[in-house]
Amino acid sequence: MFVTLTYSVYMKENRDISIKIRLTEAEKEQLLQRSKEEGKSLSSFIRESALKGRSMSKTDVQMIYELRKIGANINQLAKHINTLPSDENILYSLDRINQYLSDVETINRKLL
Repeated sequence: MFVTLTYSVYMKENRDISIKIRLTEAEKEQLLQRSKEEGKSLSSFIRESALKGRSMSKTDVQMIYELRKIGANINQLAKHINTLPSDENILYSLDRINQYLSDVETINRKLL
């Protein structure tokens, strides 16, 4: 009986090349902290940051998702208020909602 072994094309590539960089102690601590916050090893964090331009944590992705939901809800409220008779309280509420929408968009742009 013959057994044929096939290797997956998704086989993990050996990383046997290293690059030495010089950092201050504060820079090293900052990198360690950021990698810890994103739940990644220091090597993975630095590699992703260097190769992809910016590392995005699961927390960032979840925050963007939540901000978009909040923005959609505020937009629905604004549309509903626009259907009501005009009144100073309603106009004030619309202005506040528009400010919240603007704040959400600003945060969203900063995260992306």
